[in-house]
Amino acid sequence: MMIVPPLALPEDPKQERSAEADDHKITNKLRAKDRRRRRVALVVDDSEDAQIVCREVLEAEGFLVQTAPDGRDALELLTELPSPAIIILDILMPNMSGLEFLDIIRAYRRLAETPVLLMTASDEFPPFADRHTLFVQKPVDCDALASSIRRILDDSSA
Repeated sequence: MMIVPPLALPEDPKQERSAEADDHKITNKLRAKDRRRRRVALVVDDSEDAQIVCREVLEAEGFLVQTAPDGRDALELLTELPSPAIIILDILMPNMSGLEFLDIIRAYRRLAETPVLLMTASDEFPPFADRHTLFVQKPVDCDALASSIRRILDDSSA
């Protein structure tokens, strides 16, 4: 003889519809959140490991991330992308250094005030009197990178 557990049905059918409506509202909010326009970040680094770390941190901060292995490829990407909210840029790269890339983008009005995190393994940083540029020393850990991203975005918007 098989024992079938009793079904737990709501006593009031209106409660069941209410729960379904709540689930539907929550699902729609999540879908709307996914559809909202995400900020774009550009990571320019010839190291795939650095690109991966930056991508993880930026995506956790809500960014849509594009990557380029050098300044030349990054310039091509910039013609196709909306203006990025932030650029993370390695200084030493083949084809075009980060500083050369920075000089070029600062000449364009739409990119002149874009926050840029310059990453370098060197402990000597070139002098910059620019509130839109911040240096980060490699190797960088995720917490320090996230903190630097928030800091430059806050400083640039002030």
